[in-house]
Amino acid sequence: MTNLAIPMLPGRLGTPDMQLRDDPRADPRMIAAMAALGLDVAGPPAPIDASAPLEQLRAFAAEAEVGFGAAFEALITSLPPVSGVMRYRNGSQSANGMYSPNMTRCILSYVPMIFPSGSTSAAELNA
Repeated sequence: MTNLAIPMLPGRLGTPDMQLRDDPRADPRMIAAMAALGLDVAGPPAPIDASAPLEQLRAFAAEAEVGFGAAFEALITSLPPVSGVMRYRNGSQSANGMYSPNMTRCILSYVPMIFPSGSTSAAELNA
């Protein structure tokens, strides 16, 4: 009979108490950026669980979204300007005056845009 070794799963699957900063797969530059916001370690457990009433779950999700939106905004605004890259804000204003960015579009706005025919602005593209 052969002795089969149990494979070690990566990250928190194999080491549930592992912190992101200790994960050998994580890029050190990413860890440095996240550490500045305290996101290189696991946060405290959520104060509610899935058995909470729907309104509490919604309120918690809305609060978390505002917090992460602020963190992503801080990461993005701390980047130096990059020539040839168009920047814009894309999101919505809530009834209470909070701005909720569409993070997918915000992040993609930092990807250099390729303009056809040597054009250099969105106005030329829309003409």
